[in-house]
Amino acid sequence: MRSWQVYGVNDMRLEDIPIPEARPGWALARVRAFQPSITEVQRFWGTSQRGQDKMRQTIQEKGPYAMGHEVCADVVAVDERSGFRVGDRVAYSHAAPGMVSGDDYPGCFAEYVLLPIPSLFKVDASIPDVECPALQPLASCVHDVEEARIELHETVVVFGQGVMGLNMAQLCRRAGAERVIGVDVRDQCLAVSRELGVDVQVNAGQQDPVAAIRDLTNGRGADVAFDCASGSPEVGLSGGKTLFQAIEAVRIGGRLIQIAFHHQPVLFDPNQLRAKRIKYIFPGEGTGETMALTSRLVASGKVQLKPYITHVLSGVEKLPDAMEITGHKASHGAINPAVVIVA
Repeated sequence: MRSWQVYGVNDMRLEDIPIPEARPGWALARVRAFQPSITEVQRFWGTSQRGQDKMRQTIQEKGPYAMGHEVCADVVAVDERSGFRVGDRVAYSHAAPGMVSGDDYPGCFAEYVLLPIPSLFKVDASIPDVECPALQPLASCVHDVEEARIELHETVVVFGQGVMGLNMAQLCRRAGAERVIGVDVRDQCLAVSRELGVDVQVNAGQQDPVAAIRDLTNGRGADVAFDCASGSPEVGLSGGKTLFQAIEAVRIGGRLIQIAFHHQPVLFDPNQLRAKRIKYIFPGEGTGETMALTSRLVASGKVQLKPYITHVLSGVEKLPDAMEITGHKASHGAINPAVVIVA
């Protein structure tokens, strides 16, 4: 099979390697489609130190390996006592602790991938292949919104209306929030936010988002804030700016959920959180039930993925192009990572 083998930072080669052998507790699957996550792009390019040491150690101890975890695949070999059968179309989620695809074991940037059974979920037949890789980040968002415990009367603000922010905004509406505010600096993202029914859009490049949120809440602040925009400015993210804005924008006693990973340490005074009695939440990962719910939400049309998916490439050899688009979304007019159709 063909597989993109990572030898180091900015060194990835498309090679012919043996198809993995199925083993107990794992399923061998033929990859139909994948997409690179921005986290993987940053790690590979070296623009983020998160995961760099582990990547180097893995290469040193085990040799080059494939990255990738956002995937749509067909099961070709599995112990059917697992609940899966040959021919099942599956997606992946980080539900097996310490067993992350493309990190702890070879990932899906290949024509075949071996995945642990607890990380798999069956995909509803109505969901097209091109949308399936986006189910993994959506599954994480489902769990995050569950942990945020949204209530019917609450105003929620989502900083960042990229793929994670749009996921969060849609899910918060489905969870019953009275009002959802989407904040971004890209008109394209805000237009999609509006299309998907997010109640209010704030362009942070044209107005102070904290002042706008206070005006919208009669000076009280949002009940819940999601930071989905922090990260490396080199790939169009906010650094730590949106974290500080979220702290200011959330009400006394409110909740702040950190979704984005910071590209470097961010210095802030924790007394700011204490003074406002803000609950600063770092969500974990979901369960098999979370994954099943994710598939149902998309299949029923209650959450839409299609409006985000702007770039679709054909052939496993197109991964470098997909990473370039994903790493520089604004310059390419992309919202979701570029999807690669493999088979």
